[in-house]
Amino acid sequence: MAKSDLSTESSDAFTAEFNNGLDIRKRRKNTITVKTMLLYSTAFVLTTAAFVKLFTTGSSSPWGGSQGHRGPPKNIEWKSIKYSVVEGYFAQDEPETDQFNFDYINEDFGLLTTFDTAKKALAENPGLKDQGPMWKEFRQEIEQLNKDAPDNVQYKVFFLARHGQAMHNAASLYYGKEMWSCYWSLLDGNGTHRWDDPVLTAQGTSEAKAASVAWQKQLSHGAPFPDNFFVSPLTRPADTLMHTWSDIFTTLGRHAPRPIVTENLRETLGVHTCDRRKTKCEIASNYPNFDFEPGFPDIDPKWAPVFRETLPQRKERLRKVLDSVVTNPKVGTFISFTAHGGAINSTMENFGHREWKMKTGEMIPVVVKVEFVKEKRPKVHVGPSETAPVCTEMPTIVPPPPGLGEEDDEDEEQKIENGA
Repeated sequence: MAKSDLSTESSDAFTAEFNNGLDIRKRRKNTITVKTMLLYSTAFVLTTAAFVKLFTTGSSSPWGGSQGHRGPPKNIEWKSIKYSVVEGYFAQDEPETDQFNFDYINEDFGLLTTFDTAKKALAENPGLKDQGPMWKEFRQEIEQLNKDAPDNVQYKVFFLARHGQAMHNAASLYYGKEMWSCYWSLLDGNGTHRWDDPVLTAQGTSEAKAASVAWQKQLSHGAPFPDNFFVSPLTRPADTLMHTWSDIFTTLGRHAPRPIVTENLRETLGVHTCDRRKTKCEIASNYPNFDFEPGFPDIDPKWAPVFRETLPQRKERLRKVLDSVVTNPKVGTFISFTAHGGAINSTMENFGHREWKMKTGEMIPVVVKVEFVKEKRPKVHVGPSETAPVCTEMPTIVPPPPGLGEEDDEDEEQKIENGA
């Protein structure tokens, strides 16, 4: 991205924020616009109404809750698990949906009205289409799918959320993919900014808070509340989850779930310092309302400064996450992952989902058929790890890049391509 693409206003904002040594975590609290405050007020009313429903209906969750914790099938021999996407529920599954122009917030998370239960309800009452997204009918259909399924089959709904923009995303966009990969990503920062396990930028914080407003709106229309929350141990997805869900969790009080920090939900391993996590003690101190998966080590055992994970290796690592989740008897039907673009790409690849490169702060649901089968899964050869590419030119040491962390005019496709 050329420097000329950066506006003077963005440059001034960047210089004021970082050269004056302001703490970005403190600055977050002062960036809410009047429009955003109005959205939060509306969302709070919607959430409060749903919370009241908790006590008037006696449900375990104000939004419909779990449809049962199944775990692996009992009394059935199985040796491997197959995953497949069940199409017809979300626009993101459809080949004709343009991923670069899709807006998950304004399009009700992509929920369609063409699945059987919705079509039947609309045939009986055409006015339902004007009353908001048909989450009630969606939950009914998922419940019926599970009731009718053979013992070795389950249906799960995964809500896959990518973290909001973080400092390394902004730096990658500024320096360009080549120089980022061969030089800058190997460093902890550039002397003025740090991107080792980076925090969210102001834009990233806004993306996560917009997700919170979107979730509260959809929950008020009957969207299923996730039974379980799994989160990468890195700072950017953990902060994204907190900004998205903390207000809702506070409203739920003792009913609020505790997200599970999951080692293998993290981004591509090795070389890039942005993908090196903090110790377990530091993570626990920063996120006291999170739990850890069993055996989570204090010191990062996955990251190495020389060797970088390949895409086949990453796909296999995420496969292990999926297998551990669906075989856990405490995991319900509706599952939330808050992770990274690469990790989510590999997750969807394991599902057999169409290619969908997530924007920062984006979330998409996927209905997945889980089959416990008797056949062993063929052994997968993932090959050796990679190393950082060699720079074809020497990096230019420049002053703090103006506009880092701010919006720019780069098109969405290029942002997704460059943003790690």
